[in-house]
Amino acid sequence: MQYAMRFAIKHAVAGSVVIGGIVGLTAASYIALLAWAILAGGDLGGPLAFPFLVLFAVVASVVSVGLILLPTTALTEWICVTRNLRLALQIPIATVCLWTYLISAALVVALLRGTPLSSATFTASVVFVLLLAPLGAYWWSMQSADWLLGTVTKWWNSIRYTHD
Repeated sequence: MQYAMRFAIKHAVAGSVVIGGIVGLTAASYIALLAWAILAGGDLGGPLAFPFLVLFAVVASVVSVGLILLPTTALTEWICVTRNLRLALQIPIATVCLWTYLISAALVVALLRGTPLSSATFTASVVFVLLLAPLGAYWWSMQSADWLLGTVTKWWNSIRYTHD
């Protein structure tokens, strides 16, 4: 039970960091482009551009965290724990798992839709490059949350067992 709760908490923290980061970066980019348009005397766009851009960022980041980053890092963690591999190997293994996951999913979708496999490979490559930074942020925030949970658990157990 304790492992499941720790797993859920650290992945929830990592997902929140990635989702918040993507939405924040999207909002900051829009504001920078808006400032540029004002300075350059260009068209400012419609009033719904910002809300829909942020909504798109929220949906895309939630989907990428839930369907891609969470399974990839969970598989990586399982591989490293069962094989007793060092923590430093998790990032390269997660990168390989991400590439394998994306290329497999793209090829399955291409076969089901009857589209060329080369376009599926290209799409998977673009998504892979776009998700490398969020994968790194997800992994680092997950490891930080895990370290913090471990520290708090050790501290709590030392207090609880010294007072019993």
